[in-house]
Amino acid sequence: MVARRLTAPGVPGTLGPLGIFCRMVFMSRSRFRALQPLPGVALAGLAAVLATRLRYDFIEPERLGAACEKAGPWWCGLRRSLIMTTEWKGIGAAALLLAVLAAWGFLRHRRDPVVQAIAALIVGGFGIVLYNATFSALAIVIAALVLAQHRAQTT
Repeated sequence: MVARRLTAPGVPGTLGPLGIFCRMVFMSRSRFRALQPLPGVALAGLAAVLATRLRYDFIEPERLGAACEKAGPWWCGLRRSLIMTTEWKGIGAAALLLAVLAAWGFLRHRRDPVVQAIAALIVGGFGIVLYNATFSALAIVIAALVLAQHRAQTT
C-alpha cells in the first residue's frame, strides 16, 4: 500500500480528516510500542465497565437470588460460581498470577510480556469491580510497569 499525503482543501501540506484517520488506523509497530501501556489500561477500564454491569445486573439483585433459591433457571449455577469465585478472591488471584508470570517471563527469560500483561490488566479490571480490589490493583500496577519497561527496552 502506498501512503499519500492528503491535504485539506485550501490548506497545502496539512492532513485532512481522512488522512488523520488513516494515520490512526495504519499505525506503525514502533508507534504502537510507544503507546504500549495505554491500550492495556484502556482495556482494563473497559473490563471494569463490563464488570460493573455484571455486578449490578447479575450478582447483586435480590430478585435474582430469590429466583435461584428453588429450582432456578439455567444461569443460576453460573451466578453461584461467579459469587464463589469472588468470595475466594479467584479473580484477583488470577490477575496477580498473570501479572507475575508476565514480569517473571520478561525479567528472567526476556520473553515478550505483552499478551500476559494485557490479560492481567483485563482480569484486574474485572477484579477491581467484582470485590477483589486488593490483588487486582496490585496486578494492574505490576502489569502496567512491565509494559512500560518493555516499551522502554524496545524503543
